[in-house]
Amino acid sequence: MAAKIYIQVGVTALRTPTGKHYPAVPLYIEADKLNASGLAPTEEKLLCGFTGFVIEEYAKRLAEQAENAKKTEQGVTENESIISGGVQ
Repeated sequence: MAAKIYIQVGVTALRTPTGKHYPAVPLYIEADKLNASGLAPTEEKLLCGFTGFVIEEYAKRLAEQAENAKKTEQGVTENESIISGGVQ
């Protein structure tokens, strides 16, 4: 029989009658298998999706920074554009 695999998915803590927390207790789920990466299939899918999102956002911000740098080089800053009535 294969050893069971557990993945920690969070923590929880009960409260005392006075409102303070008891010690936190980790929450686990049982995983069927792990991939070669050491992650459960659902963890790997979630991580890849999140990574893709972060890369897209980073690319957008880099493009914005490059555009702002180009405008600055041309002598047109956001403030000058606002002062001149937004005409570029």
